[in-house]
Amino acid sequence: MEKSFFMAHPREIVVELSVHNDSIITGVSHLYYKGNHYEHHKLNGKFSISDSTVRFTEDSILGVNFHWTWSMCPGKYDLNLISTGGKLMLQGKWSDKTAAIFRCPTVKIWFEKRQDSTDDAAQLADAKPVLKKKNIPDIQQVIELSEIEKDSIRIDLYDNGEIDDDSVTVLYDEQVIIFNQRVSDKALTFYLSLNNEKRMHRLKLIGENQGRIPPNTSLMVITTKKKRYQVYLTSTVTKDAVVEFFFVD
Repeated sequence: MEKSFFMAHPREIVVELSVHNDSIITGVSHLYYKGNHYEHHKLNGKFSISDSTVRFTEDSILGVNFHWTWSMCPGKYDLNLISTGGKLMLQGKWSDKTAAIFRCPTVKIWFEKRQDSTDDAAQLADAKPVLKKKNIPDIQQVIELSEIEKDSIRIDLYDNGEIDDDSVTVLYDEQVIIFNQRVSDKALTFYLSLNNEKRMHRLKLIGENQGRIPPNTSLMVITTKKKRYQVYLTSTVTKDAVVEFFFVD
């Protein structure tokens, strides 16, 4: 990201994007600053195949920890997708989307990802039979973990509110942990040990039905060696609830 004198400069920006129906973009952005300050945003936008343009905005806040003297500037990204030197690159500009009189300045920004054609081809081949069944992943909580919290993470899953025969499937990094089980006031419990060589991990909750009272809602209690989190998740016929674990330095 281009530096500007008039705004705090993140030491790291990570953007995760998913494309649906060849054009709809959803995802999340993670911005990390010095002094353990951060901001996480949900992203929504569009991808144009005809000219390889990618446009998305920071629509809602998942988490923030700013210095008391800072102001947040939710923004929009206008980028072009190119493939060069074995990498996929998004490059373009970030601009403040607010209507404030004093806005953050527009800056140049770019992202890159190594391109592995063999792995991509394998993933596409594996995905073809189930593409129509995949819902949009809706990231509803970002949980930041230190390395000492990576092991023995306890997950307790309950129905949220009235017990109405909701059933769920839970995937950890696309591997099935719970398959089509009913949630109730008695916990469905499992444990995770995260690989800290990978920066991000995901728990995806798929609503196998909508119960008697739509939508499918669950309470996930996450207990690490340092903290306990209560996460309220909602899955619909088009969206899967996602909790993302993110290692911080």
